[in-house]
Amino acid sequence: MAMRRVRGLFFGAGLSALVSCGGAAVQTPPETGEGAKTDVAVAPPAPTTTAAPAKGAALEPPQKIDSLLRLVPRDAVLVANVPPPEKALAAMDPALRAGLLSELAGGLSGKLGLDPALVADLVKSFEGAVVFAGPATPGGPSEPMDRFCYAARMNDGALVTKALDALGAEKKERGLFVVRSPKGLEVMHGAWIEGSRALVGCLQKENLRDAFEVGHGRAPSVEGSALLVKERAGDPFIAVDLHGLGAGTKSPPEPGSRLFVALVGQSQGLGLDLRFSGYGPGFPALGSVLDAAPQVLMPKLPEGALAAIGLSMQRSSGKTVEDVLEVAGRSISPDFAQMLKRGLGNIGIELADFEKALGGEIVVGLYRDPKRPFSFDDASDDPAKDMAALVVIATKDADAQKKTFSSFQVGIKPDKKDTLRGDTYTRDTGDGSILHIEMRPGFAVIGLGNKKVALDAVRRFGKDTNTLATNPAFLTARAKEKAASHMLLFFDPALARLIADPTSGAKPGTRVGGGSMLSLVLFPSDRGLELSATGDGAAELLGIGAALAVNAVKRYTTRVKAAEARHTLGMMARAAVAAYEREQLDAKAVTHKLCKSATPVPSVVPRDTTYVPSGKPGQDFEQGDEASGWRCLKVSLVQPIRYQYEYRVGGNYKGPKRGGPDPGKDGFEVSAEGDLDGDGKTSLFTMIGKIQKGTVVLSTQMFISDEFE
Repeated sequence: MAMRRVRGLFFGAGLSALVSCGGAAVQTPPETGEGAKTDVAVAPPAPTTTAAPAKGAALEPPQKIDSLLRLVPRDAVLVANVPPPEKALAAMDPALRAGLLSELAGGLSGKLGLDPALVADLVKSFEGAVVFAGPATPGGPSEPMDRFCYAARMNDGALVTKALDALGAEKKERGLFVVRSPKGLEVMHGAWIEGSRALVGCLQKENLRDAFEVGHGRAPSVEGSALLVKERAGDPFIAVDLHGLGAGTKSPPEPGSRLFVALVGQSQGLGLDLRFSGYGPGFPALGSVLDAAPQVLMPKLPEGALAAIGLSMQRSSGKTVEDVLEVAGRSISPDFAQMLKRGLGNIGIELADFEKALGGEIVVGLYRDPKRPFSFDDASDDPAKDMAALVVIATKDADAQKKTFSSFQVGIKPDKKDTLRGDTYTRDTGDGSILHIEMRPGFAVIGLGNKKVALDAVRRFGKDTNTLATNPAFLTARAKEKAASHMLLFFDPALARLIADPTSGAKPGTRVGGGSMLSLVLFPSDRGLELSATGDGAAELLGIGAALAVNAVKRYTTRVKAAEARHTLGMMARAAVAAYEREQLDAKAVTHKLCKSATPVPSVVPRDTTYVPSGKPGQDFEQGDEASGWRCLKVSLVQPIRYQYEYRVGGNYKGPKRGGPDPGKDGFEVSAEGDLDGDGKTSLFTMIGKIQKGTVVLSTQMFISDEFE
């Protein structure tokens, strides 16, 4: 439990980094006689030549910390600058910001096992942090997560003390503390440095010692490392040494492999600055075979695109599609390109014809039925079910295009789900999804996903006068980006908001909190993949991304909780069958009878909480006798439950009232009813059994109504 709570500290810092969508981390130490100083404005002191203390020497925390980055060793493999959440999310939509802050506080409370009110106060006291992982060392932990440290500015020392007490921290001199597991193992080492209002902690004692050595100026800090981009040191950022992070693995990235991502404050919203270098066989040197493209296809997409991605397929001088496949394929498998070439040949497509047909750009637009609102808060809502992708591929040789498509039509060996008609191919999966391909002069147009949305998008491409070129948000954002790029990403936040909340009044195409476009450029390199991405609209992109991530986590956790109902009902149904099969003696003969109905446990449906059944005689699952209730069924639960469980016999069943099966007067029903999100609307799971010719026959399927409620 203690280790899980300690790791929750790093979960919190990581989650803070995830939602840090605006403003630099405010990490200002207390004012001195020289005036206030910021964490990144002071030149790093030159490290002294004092010998490092022995491994067993006492920890010596520095008492003055001008910059939190001055605690991070130069050879750290990961560094993140985390601003306060409220400031970080300032550029985000207020409702979305409030929702994410609520998720943050709830996540921290659950992970740390602390009182929610204390967690809320700690979040308010938080003034910024750096989170970092030290390098792998001989004899030390191999997993980067086990080498994690953090340093945070907190404006209320009393809250820090209260939180450490709640965690059961063992306090020592000079502000040092240790958190132990129930078995007495040291699971976190740290210090509260009162004078600098800095809370520092590491999972490993030696990593904390290294941080203190840097803080004393006896070892170099990350401020002098190539890992950091100095002009972005004051912005929210994450920097990763991919080579160092992969140390000890079978095939780590080569030295010099790095990732740096910063969120940059702008006059309207936030910008993104991403820089990546990946060297080694796992990183395709695409910049050596592909040139940037002008991205002229994207403006032609019909209006209503939530997002659009433009990709360059412009081969560099002297390069071919086969070269592109060869470079990209090597990062997947040494013979991937040849396998793909053979696969195309098996359906009659020659790579030479494909080379002649393929133009220099591909664009993908994502569309969603505007009449089908999507809720980020509803875990039952799948964002993909009402969406479709429109893929448009530029072509340049009409004869080669026609020959390639004809070969495809012959090679796919169509079945009853396929329809071939002239220059079109359609595959209807029968579940509401479709794949539709049309050949048009200069283009191959593909729609896939929701049938209605996909076909509508294909129909409108090239015919609808309302396109992205008439979208004010697109035009404004596009004007700021590079004329040519290898990838261009556009996002319409107003349309996303309108779909998520039809009452918002947002108008598609209007600017909401800044532009929403990113452009990516590859650099020519034979060593591997080098790229940079810039743009604005990071608040919208990351905000919606964070909301989708929260929704996905909700869906996952709700499914996990629902597994309790499925498992328990299966067990109860089998118990009912076993009870019937037991022989019972009456005055005349041996008989088989169903147990009589049982009292529901608990008496009311739990609402966003758990219920711990009592094990006392006559209570909860200890009610009933040899012929009735839970004792007859021999069902006894003692672990916390999230659902109300009930066993009914002969009638008044729950399931039929919500469309479920009715077992009749000679049957039984076991049910689980829950309210996982606490909104008053319940989920219901039922299983039934019927007596047929002296035998109980169980239903083969479980009935489920509103599973995620």
